[in-house]
Formats: sequence, structure tokens, C-alpha cells
Amino acid sequence: MAAHASALTVGETQRLLRGETVVRAQSLRRGDRRYVGGVTYSVVDADADDLAQLLGNIDAWRRILPKTRSALSIGAVGGDSLVELTQGSALVQAKYTIRLRRDGRGVRFWMDPGGRHDIEDAWGFVRTASSSTWGRACCAISSRTMCGISRSRCPIALGG
Repeated sequence: MAAHASALTVGETQRLLRGETVVRAQSLRRGDRRYVGGVTYSVVDADADDLAQLLGNIDAWRRILPKTRSALSIGAVGGDSLVELTQGSALVQAKYTIRLRRDGRGVRFWMDPGGRHDIEDAWGFVRTASSSTWGRACCAISSRTMCGISRSRCPIALGG
């Protein structure tokens, strides 16, 4: 089953207007892997270009990706940043290394095959976009994180 973005509901739009974050938990299968994660939407009073620059700050990733307990820059490969993430709760955590690639006002990321990993796979993106939909100049942030797990590993719920 493929995951597809759909329009925000009236309730989700109202939550964003109140300054809340909207999280949609997702689960999907690709081959023999099961992926858990989700999509997060936020609206902030900032210029999209300024916010896009913030994506280069590794410390900001703890606030950008849900349930991220730590983000540590560990190097670079071919122009991509290598970042070690720890995500989860007080009870269950997973550590893995991702490659970050700037893509205009956004960043795409995927698991670095040479790093240390407590999960099978990971991929996602963070995008920023200017919007006047909200009645003021602002920036919308959307992010998706999907982590692949096997039956022998404990899943972590990354949404919200």
C-alpha cells in the first residue's frame, strides 16, 4: 500500500491556525519491510527562505522531526551531511545515521548504508513553502519520516 498525501481536513486547518502541529501517523509495506512513521504539518511566522536555511542547522532537527531525542553531525559524503539521529520515547529508542541532501527549500534524507543502525531503513523529507492561505505571510513546513522495521525489532511510533 502506498502512502498518499491528502488535503487537510477542516479540523486540521483549524488546529494549524491555532498554532498547533498536525501529525498523521502512517504505516505501509514495501516488499517484506513494514514502515512506520508519518507526516507532520506546521505553520510558522517566518520567511520560507530563512526557514530553509535553518534546515542546515543540525540542532534544529530535534525540533523538526517528531520524537527526535538527539541529532549529531558526524561528517559528510559527496556534499551530503551525515547525521546520527536518536528517536523514540523514554522506554524505546532507536539510533541510526541518515544522509541529508539540500533540495531547494527542503531537505531529503535516507539511511546511510555505512552507518550504525537500530532499524532496517529510513527515508523522508522536510519542505518549506510560503503561503498566504492562513491570512498572513507565513511558512508551511511539512515533513515525512518512515522507518523500516523487521519483526525482530521493536517499532517506535514516530508520529506526534
